Parts: sequence; structure tokens; C-alpha cells
Amino acid sequence: METVELPDDILAVVKSEQRLLALHNNIEQTEANIEELDIITSMISEEFDAKIALVSLVYDDIQWFQSCHGLSTRETPVQHSFCAHAISSENKDPFIILDASKDERFCDNPLVTGEPNIRFYAGVPIHVNQQKIGTLCVIDDKKRSELNPKSIKHLEQYAQLVSKIISFRTDSKLKLISEKQHLSEIKRHRLALKASNVVAWVWDLESDMVDCDHELRALFGITHERPIKAKEIFSQIHPDDIEDVEGQLHSVLITDADFKAEFRIPSNNKWLMGQGSVLSRDDEGKATAIAGVNIDISEEKRSEEKTNLLLRELNHRVKNTLAMLQSIANQTLKNSRTPDEFKKAFSGRIRSLAAAHTLLSDKEWEPILLNKLLRDQVNVYVDDIDKQLIIEGDEATLGPEEALALGMVLHELATNAAKYGAISKPGGYIHIVTKKTILDGADFLTLNWKEINGPEVIPPETTGFGSIMIKRSLDKIVGSNVHLEYLPEGVEAKIELPILNRYQTFR
Repeated sequence: METVELPDDILAVVKSEQRLLALHNNIEQTEANIEELDIITSMISEEFDAKIALVSLVYDDIQWFQSCHGLSTRETPVQHSFCAHAISSENKDPFIILDASKDERFCDNPLVTGEPNIRFYAGVPIHVNQQKIGTLCVIDDKKRSELNPKSIKHLEQYAQLVSKIISFRTDSKLKLISEKQHLSEIKRHRLALKASNVVAWVWDLESDMVDCDHELRALFGITHERPIKAKEIFSQIHPDDIEDVEGQLHSVLITDADFKAEFRIPSNNKWLMGQGSVLSRDDEGKATAIAGVNIDISEEKRSEEKTNLLLRELNHRVKNTLAMLQSIANQTLKNSRTPDEFKKAFSGRIRSLAAAHTLLSDKEWEPILLNKLLRDQVNVYVDDIDKQLIIEGDEATLGPEEALALGMVLHELATNAAKYGAISKPGGYIHIVTKKTILDGADFLTLNWKEINGPEVIPPETTGFGSIMIKRSLDKIVGSNVHLEYLPEGVEAKIELPILNRYQTFR
């Protein structure tokens, strides 16, 4: 739709801060019908024999039709608004356009050149708190040559009535809020609080009775439906936490400060947070009621505990990783003949260690699947992982220690296979068979690595660091074992690894 800019003087009125404040404070922009307004727009449409009659609210970006007779849309851009001109007019008479197509202010307006093809417009401002928040207007696609003065008078009277209806609805709403004060606020927001896992309550100090919903009973592990006294609620709080809760409440009673306390409920293993303040006092200043909320923070506490555990675990991992890096650097340096050879070997081993760490970090150091680890360590060396790596047998879930150690072994095996073994030439591939075994009542994973269709293998004359890494990477895993053979038809490795019960799951 073509944009028509409002003149600066009209735009200044539309964007007036006081006018917009009166508009926002006195009526809500809603599609819900207001019956009284709908009756008025219907009557004024009939009075003028016009297709459209509106109660139009002029905002800074749109005009919103709170009552809409004869028009399917509920809003149009404020730049196209006839009503913006009506509320900006200093003339106290109704704002009337007999033929918009002949009026230089509106002839190019999209609402004139297109639907609803406005020709006739008559509007009277609606006043609330002495501010023009919009208009009552009639619109038609047929131009007019003259108007009945009586109809114009009725339009003005109906506009005054609309102003009174809006003001009355606002005054009634403010009066209701004033009468109910804090109690009405709690009841009005109760549904929203429930959705947020927040439960509101009011404690009458004289009777010791607590006005609350069923949800509060559930939070405190109270199963009966009888009226509840505060002492029954306090009895559900963990003995180690009750002193702090009572201390907070006592402070509220004598200082008028808000209270906030966290405590445990042993009966249902929940952590709760309580917040509240004095709701009312008697003539002598003695507190007579306290209002507050309880929030279930069990998940947050569990998350906090998990975070602390992860931080301790991370600290442990960092120390182990630094020790491992130092060992890898020293051993790689000893077995490297040139700086370039050291750089390549050391970088590869660091990438392998980083890949295993990344995999574990993505899983928040939770157990990870063996097949995922196998594919990640080999994938960097092959063009087609599905053809060059065949995995058969049992899937297993590895804990962080096992994943890091096994990852280093797999890296050395894959590096060797890419340089000299099966995946160094077309047609070669790695065949891995995994199997669950039980030895002395403990669960073991046996992994057989076999290289197929590679070049003929010539056993090394000396044991390189790669072989040392393969055999020693699992040393910290008690009960593990690696057997490596350089057979002419391809390297084979047999790895035995205990799977701790807290991580073990086989499919």
C-alpha cells in the first residue's frame, strides 16, 4: 500500500506524549467487542446512511478500530488516517470531507484510491482526560453535497457518549483495583502465578489461618483439604532451615521489610523459596496479615548442584589433561627426528585429544556412545566413512575417562592406518568388531581393530611413540589391555576395556 506522510503539525499532535498516555491508560487495544460502542456505531451508520461507522483510536503508528461497523479490518497505518486530521483540527466543529477525491489532502490517499474508496468522511474527536484519543466517525464510498444539521448534532452527541463510556469503564476499573488492593492483585494474578510455578498465599496472624490454593498444599506435602494453620506449614520445613525462616518473618513484623528465605521440605524432597511482606496493620501498627508467594526452586537447586559437580569434574579434567599434554609433548619430542616431524605428530595427537574433549563437552561430560567415538576419530582420515569403516557388534556407552583414553588409542591406530595401512590406498578399509564380555563378574568391552586390503605390513624395527601411546593410553583404566600385531595382511589390535556399571548400557 502506498505511503502518505502526515504533515508535521498533524504528526506532532498524533505523537503528543500526554495524548498517548491518556490513550494507553484509558482503553486497551483489543479485538473484544464493547457492546455499548457497537450499538452506537450501528446507529450512527444508519443515521447518515453510510456504509462504515467506527470508534477509531489514533496511536502513533496505527489507528485501531475499537468498534467497527461495516469494515472487515481492525486497523490501518496512521499515515493514512483521516481521524488523525480530525483530532488535530483546531476547529471545534466536526471534521467533514464531502468528496475526498477532490480534496488535495486526501486525493492520493490509498484509502481513497483503493478500498474502501472513501469519498465522504465525518468525524468528531473522543475526549478522555481532556485529551483527544480518537474519533467517532462515519465513512462512505459516495460523496455528499450537503448534510443534515440534525445528523451532525447527533454525531457530536454520540461522540460525547463514547467519551463517557470509555471514561466510565476506566473509572470503574480503577475503583475496583483500589477497593481490593493487595488481595485483589493476588487473586487476579493467581492463574498466571500457577503457570509460573508460583503459589500465592495470605496469612491472617490473628487466627493463624492461611488462605491458599491446593498448589500450596502440594508444595508443602500437605494432603488433606482442611483449612491450614501456619504452624502446620512451618512443621513441614526442614529442622535445619526453620530457624532462618522464622528469623526472616520476625524481622518483617517489626521492621516492615520484605522477607525472602530458601528452605527444604523433607516429605517431598523439594526446595522452596518464600517471599512476602506485611499486608495490613491495625491502628496500633501491629501486623494483622502477611501476603507472599512460594516458588518451587527444586530444579534450580539440582542444576546448581550439577554445575558445582561439573566444575569440580572440570578442574580434575584440566589437571589430568595438562599432565597428559606434558607427557605427549615429551614423548613425541624424544621420538621425532626433525621439528617438522614433531609438529605434525604432536598436532595430530592434540587434535585427537581436543576432539574427544569436544565430544564430551557437547554431552556435558555425560556418557557417550562408542560408535560415535569410533566414527569421529577415523572420519578425519577417510573420504567415505561408510565404506572405509565397518563397525559390527555391540554398542556401548562410555564414561569420560574411558572415552578420553580410548580416543587416544583410536587416534594412533587411525593415524598409522592413514600413513601406512589400509586407508592409505583405495579399496582399503578398517573392520571393527565390538563385543560385550563378562570377566570375573565385571562387564568388559572387547574391541577388535583389523585393517583390510591395505599394503603389505612391514613390522617396525623399533617401538615408536605411536605404539607406546596405543599400549599406554589405557594404563589408568584398571583392568584394560591392548594387544597390537603387525601382521603382513594388515595391522590388528585387540582392546579390552572394563565398563563401569554407572555408565554401562549395551544394546
